[in-house]
Amino acid sequence: MYEIKYIGLVLIIALLSSAFAACSNAGALIADDLRESILTSADDINSYRFEGTMSVSSAEEPEVDMSLDINGAVDIQNMNTNMTLQGGTENIPMEAEVYLINNAPYQSSPSYVMHINSEIDGDLSGWINMDVPVTEWDEQDQLMQQLEALSIAEVKHNGSETVEGTDCYVFDIVLETDDFLEFALQQPGIDDMLDGITSAELLEMIGDITSKYWVAKDTDLPVKQQLHFSLAINDITSDIDMTIRFYDFNSAGSIALPQDYLDWLATDNRSAIIETSMGTIELELYEKKAPITTANFISLAQDGFYDGLIFHRVMDDFVIQGGDPLGTGTGGSDTAINLEIHPNLRHIDGAISMARTPDPNSATSQFFICDGAQEFLDDQYAVFGVVTDGIEVVRAIAAVDTDDSDKPDTDVVITTITIE
Repeated sequence: MYEIKYIGLVLIIALLSSAFAACSNAGALIADDLRESILTSADDINSYRFEGTMSVSSAEEPEVDMSLDINGAVDIQNMNTNMTLQGGTENIPMEAEVYLINNAPYQSSPSYVMHINSEIDGDLSGWINMDVPVTEWDEQDQLMQQLEALSIAEVKHNGSETVEGTDCYVFDIVLETDDFLEFALQQPGIDDMLDGITSAELLEMIGDITSKYWVAKDTDLPVKQQLHFSLAINDITSDIDMTIRFYDFNSAGSIALPQDYLDWLATDNRSAIIETSMGTIELELYEKKAPITTANFISLAQDGFYDGLIFHRVMDDFVIQGGDPLGTGTGGSDTAINLEIHPNLRHIDGAISMARTPDPNSATSQFFICDGAQEFLDDQYAVFGVVTDGIEVVRAIAAVDTDDSDKPDTDVVITTITIE
């Protein structure tokens, strides 16, 4: 599990570093005689493709050594992006498909949505999506950020080279780590991706950021980029190297999600009807944002697993908890699922979430419904739905008399759960 978390952090920082290096390169070149032509060369570019490799090597921990093949496209005109990654470590194979889509017809409000479908060590994530409001991007002047990068990077014009038949200018670029972080942490959604890692912690983790850029002499467009940086996590230092080639300018075409996934996105979320001895609770299940957790709950409900079980733990102004076949809080179903946290799903009043042991990936069948908002549970437990009708039943169950272990004096029974 440590290796998987390490892979995730490497990918995030590498992609941030690459984005920053590209901006810094464009800006830093303004000081050169090529200033105007290079900055204006992209004015008529509406799309391009990229491909490359990323490698991670550590003398201290060879098991985290990793190689990835990277391919993708950028639709500048519509501000859409897709990327595929394939490779992994010696012990953990991985592949992922990532899309960043702007204002697609299935989106309920103007936003960018990141869609990720991955398989790591045989563990399929299913499609996961994350909203990034358009306003977060609109508030940023991306061009100004590039221009402000002029004074950040140390740029050296390092002669000329031929890359795949193209004569290129070569530029060596050295980036200051703190300047990189200041830029990177301004990007929308990055706080959610970094999952609580602070800028100070990142500053301790990464260093030695350098980049080399090849720019075509005839078009002044980028042809290739090499990026290197070091990453230290838990006393393990690794060297990360990326090489990216840019091609097919204005020929990449439009970017669209796979049709089967689009068809699924167009469907409505299903509902769960919980019939109890004290009344009916109806919930909307967030199948799009919590596919693993909702699939587990739906399967158990449709198999009749919950029929006849009790709410074994209830606390007024907190939660009502059930789903334990033992009725003690120590039991569950046979299969545990991984913790699934979506940054847009919070423990609001009426939220349904999975109970678990201190092991984050130990949830099975036990769930709880919030009686009032419980913000302190956010990012620790997997929210997967919300009460749409019957919140008064939740309130009534939470208020019943209980013993010292918060178990109702009179059993509150889940008669059945129906999925519609």
